Amino acid sequence: MKIRFKSILGISVIAVVGAITLSSCKGDPNSPGLEYMPDMYRSSAIEPYVDYGHIRGRDNDSIAHLQSAKTPPYGTAPWYGSDESVIKVMLPYRHAAPENADKTHALWGERQSALGRDAAINDVNPIPYSDVSFAEGKDIYEKFCMQCHGAKGDGQGKIVLNGKISGVPNYADKKISEGEIFYTVTYGKGIMGQHRSLLNKRERWLVSMYVKGLQNGGKYPVGGEEVKDTTVVEGEPLEVAPADSTMNNEQE
Repeated sequence: MKIRFKSILGISVIAVVGAITLSSCKGDPNSPGLEYMPDMYRSSAIEPYVDYGHIRGRDNDSIAHLQSAKTPPYGTAPWYGSDESVIKVMLPYRHAAPENADKTHALWGERQSALGRDAAINDVNPIPYSDVSFAEGKDIYEKFCMQCHGAKGDGQGKIVLNGKISGVPNYADKKISEGEIFYTVTYGKGIMGQHRSLLNKRERWLVSMYVKGLQNGGKYPVGGEEVKDTTVVEGEPLEVAPADSTMNNEQE
């Protein structure tokens, strides 16, 4: 009797384990199987860059086009460590975009100023010249700029030579300041798109350094102007207040 009971018990345990195993197997290779604790699989927390308008095969048109990743509050800056020189370079850019930049260069929500590039003419590159910095700027230039502006900055890049675009300037004929170069790289000009979404502030200053070198025969003039203090002080006009934000003209 005892042997028979043990056999029945053993068969029952095997059957239960087998049923559980089979129930966890599904045709969908991406399925985790039977979810015994759904909260462990499906986090209820809001996550960035997730299309909440389409989840688990269900569509919710009311939130399909809403942004889940929120923009940081105006005037805030990301954490860049404790190196003062790095922090100073990466602080929000002071100058607003040129007028109509929202229509011409898709800079929606940016503050705009009639001063345009004139506001940035006297800005000095906060990154001290060095062979390493110049080489970094060259690397960035070759990846993002050379296709249009050419290896020598003469406006004869491959895209120009292929006849796809025209009117790219020759840097040798345009002695513009690094502040102007940085402003143009940041917000774009003419057919040139804005690059602030592709290059951070330090990278934009590095490529501006290299472009300035192209105006000098490929060599950056050692020694240059003393770096000016670009700290924003209370009471300055709005045109030179921190502009790396999502403020629009109606909020100004």
